[in-house]
Amino acid sequence: MGADEREKALRVARTLEKKGEPDEAAEQYVRAGAHAEAVRVLTAARRYVQAAQVLIAAYGIQTLGVSRLDAEGRRQAHTAAILLGKGGDTRRAVDLFVALGERDRGAELLRRAGDVAGAERLELGTGPTPLPLAVSSGGVTAAAARKLEAEGRDDSALQVYLSLGQNDDAARVAQRLRRYDQAVQLYLKAGKPYDAAQCSLSAGRLEQAFDALAKASREDPRYRVMCRKVIAAAAAAKTLSYSLEHFLGPFVSSEPRDAPEAEAFYTLAGLYAEKGLVDNAAEVYRRLLLFDARFRDASSQLRKLTAGGALLSEAIVREDLAATHTPGPPPIGEATERITPEPAKATPALTAGRGDAFVEGALIADRYKLMNRLGKGGMAVVFRAQDLELSIEVALKVYFSSKGGGDDSDLLARFRRELRFARSVIHPNVVRVFDIGVHEGQRYITMELLQGTELRALLKGPMAIHQALGYLVQVCAGLQAAHDQGIVHRDVKPANLFVTQEGVVKLMDFGIARVEGAPRELTRSGSVAGTPGYMAPEQIRDSSTVTPAADIYSLGVVAYRALTGVLPFSHADMIPLLMMHLEQKPPPLREHNPFIPAELERVVLRCMEKAPEDRWPSCTALAGELERLRARVAS
Repeated sequence: MGADEREKALRVARTLEKKGEPDEAAEQYVRAGAHAEAVRVLTAARRYVQAAQVLIAAYGIQTLGVSRLDAEGRRQAHTAAILLGKGGDTRRAVDLFVALGERDRGAELLRRAGDVAGAERLELGTGPTPLPLAVSSGGVTAAAARKLEAEGRDDSALQVYLSLGQNDDAARVAQRLRRYDQAVQLYLKAGKPYDAAQCSLSAGRLEQAFDALAKASREDPRYRVMCRKVIAAAAAAKTLSYSLEHFLGPFVSSEPRDAPEAEAFYTLAGLYAEKGLVDNAAEVYRRLLLFDARFRDASSQLRKLTAGGALLSEAIVREDLAATHTPGPPPIGEATERITPEPAKATPALTAGRGDAFVEGALIADRYKLMNRLGKGGMAVVFRAQDLELSIEVALKVYFSSKGGGDDSDLLARFRRELRFARSVIHPNVVRVFDIGVHEGQRYITMELLQGTELRALLKGPMAIHQALGYLVQVCAGLQAAHDQGIVHRDVKPANLFVTQEGVVKLMDFGIARVEGAPRELTRSGSVAGTPGYMAPEQIRDSSTVTPAADIYSLGVVAYRALTGVLPFSHADMIPLLMMHLEQKPPPLREHNPFIPAELERVVLRCMEKAPEDRWPSCTALAGELERLRARVAS
């Protein structure tokens, strides 16, 4: 490791240590060669056996070769023996004390552990032959580890499994030793998030379980059983987590399949109601009543929640159904970035206010404390907020009148759409909307707080092909989830794709989305919905009748820009730009970036065929091709 890499590892280690993550900090210290620092951190965290293992590995300590160690090596071996003893790995500690010629110390340790007979045999010189401490895949096998397990020497077995890279077995043994943090990390390394979550639940560490499940597949046969378990655990602890919300999404979007699942739905609805998430509770009760209209008192609980128009979402939907459409407003957003259809007029009950109450430090609805402003658009401002009810941070988006107050029908329609559509699409690649409300006349929604940046900020030139394909596959997954609900986004572009620090892409902003097959929007001649640089030809002609194929076209434009660094069509004026999308073929991608494989170019250009039926039939089909090409690029 070079000096720069070593310094970087040290910085990371110090940061992890400050965050209270000793295992990860120690790993970075070891990478940097700072073994003493790693031992210090692990010892302070009472990870005595792990600290001893750092010394054993660093100094090449072997019980059968201690005599060959220099003075410093013997001193470190002595420290390792003490640490092993403190960590409960009595057998290995005794072996090392014996190898160091400190038989009395070994016997004393056995007595403290209750093995008086073993201590006496050791003092008489009839004790067992020491087991080598430093192991390697060439010297110790899984069979040897299993034998150690059978002898009850779990610490030694754990170290052997670790040395062999058998994370699954190592996690199982670590869990039996009640080293839950280590077990969880090992299960995750082994690609077993469900086992990691179960381990965390056994230890009563709910947030850790929720975080593990965020990495779990909803297609796993254990998914629905785990949903029941985590709902029960969350209800018992009276806690909710947004990572839990993500995990439960497909579960609560369906109906219960049997009596145990119905009980889980009932429990979750009660928890939502207790936490003041009235809309969420009502939604779950409705799903439950579809399964069994007479289930316990679910019907009466739902009536209590909806009495007196308590659900804001229902009020908005009722208003939406009764609304009429009028001529559209002028384009909004940066330059001609987006043009939208004119939405319905607002009723007095939901008229927008001025937004004076939404400032940093303000308390909204006695629940959300605004921390700082994250961003501002033409019709909304987003704050980082502290949810005082759940003790977590969220993003709070408040809609302001673009006219400085009073009735603003465009604002109301955007609020309606984002509320109805974003809440109905629950997927890891779609930003999650959690709560809605009105505060001093202003409508707001709360969403998961994302750490990262918009894809737009990453497109300063051609993106690495493997990276771009990874992002595009995720966008396909999010869009397919929306399309499966009959929703067409109509504004797929880099500014509406957020890349988290973990590399997860989130589809955002359903403000101009529509339901496929819904009644046609009545708009002024020439008024369309979307962003000119990314719009499909049929969306330009009539944005109110588009299908998912329009989103695939827009995604093709996103792919074109990500892979080449430029848009396929550009013009200073909007009308000529729209005509290019209607009439011109996009230039081949390889004219801008000759490193793009010809097959990938064909895949992207098929997304941007003028006729919708000539494009990929679905985002799932497109994702399959992109995944195949990504695997080829990686190899």
